[in-house]
Amino acid sequence: MLLIIEGADLVGKTVLAAAMVGEAARRGFTSLLMKAGPPRSSNAVDEYGMPLTAAKAEIESSETLVICDRWHLGELFYGPLLRGRSIVSARQAELFRL
Repeated sequence: MLLIIEGADLVGKTVLAAAMVGEAARRGFTSLLMKAGPPRSSNAVDEYGMPLTAAKAEIESSETLVICDRWHLGELFYGPLLRGRSIVSARQAELFRL
């Protein structure tokens, strides 16, 4: 199962993600926490797509909760606001759908 947490900086995304990992463990589920911050390169596929592809088995598993703390969707909005452009196009964002 895949859950992507998006939101502005300092609103508690990481705190929420950590709480969800703890709750998943309490209920007997495995969890995988993946965190992405502001992009480190200009290649959206490397930044956001490759990790999702690598975690595809976990995402498709009913036994594992995969939590993405700030991912490609936020870059579509915050990239233009913070840097004047997004490294992720709407077309690329569609490629990241599993």
